[in-house]
Amino acid sequence: MFNKLTAPSIGLSEAIKLIEINTDRKYQYVKKFLEKDTQTICLEYEKDYPNSYYKAKKIKKLDDINGLTKKDAVKIYENRFIPSGVRVHFYDQLKSLCPVCDAQLASQLDHVLPKSQFPQYVVTPLNLVPLCASCNKSKGDVIGFNAYYQSESDLEGLIFSFNFTDPTNFIFLTINNNPDLECFMEIYDIKNLLTIKAAQKIKTLLKIFDMSNRTSIDEFKKLLEKEKDGFSTISKWQNILFTNLLSTDGKPEELFNNRSLFS
Repeated sequence: MFNKLTAPSIGLSEAIKLIEINTDRKYQYVKKFLEKDTQTICLEYEKDYPNSYYKAKKIKKLDDINGLTKKDAVKIYENRFIPSGVRVHFYDQLKSLCPVCDAQLASQLDHVLPKSQFPQYVVTPLNLVPLCASCNKSKGDVIGFNAYYQSESDLEGLIFSFNFTDPTNFIFLTINNNPDLECFMEIYDIKNLLTIKAAQKIKTLLKIFDMSNRTSIDEFKKLLEKEKDGFSTISKWQNILFTNLLSTDGKPEELFNNRSLFS
């Protein structure tokens, strides 16, 4: 979740060449994009592409690039960039799980700096991060998570808390002292997804426990410890979930005593 990706194997200059080779110039917006001055401006912006979210928020939003409007820049991406074959250079990233939610395949390319606001980066490969359709839709038209530069995969500050007297709403998420993670969780609606997945995990464990005919709270805690210690094979959020659950504030005894509510 919020994992770092290897940058694509193609830069902007190579992408422009592919577009030029695989397109004709009969449309005015294509001619404008392929002008040397337009390309020079875009390549200069690529050199300065920020490697942090804080810098990204300060980048100037342009109305046009050397006369190429924002609308026409988007048309270059939709009608020229994708058909040119550039997408094949994102193959390794696109065959992996979404770096944001780590739940679905990353099947789409997202403009981290939205193409509607930053035409200078509309076909810059470093601005195109593979996401799953759900995360891409949730992000919308805002500045998002750039997996080539950033990583929040340690989920620092994430805390699960519980109320096991209410089986319909028993897990709560908070984030302490990590505004980046808080922001990204909100942008991609990950809090809701993570709450659902955590609830499903706990209910699954309770079913396993019941099937084993164990009756001891100590045995139940051992099962939770076993899950927590499987850190190398489970997601970081699951390790945090069981660590919080086993703490005094997690109240595993309350879950144990109310487990019949979750059957």
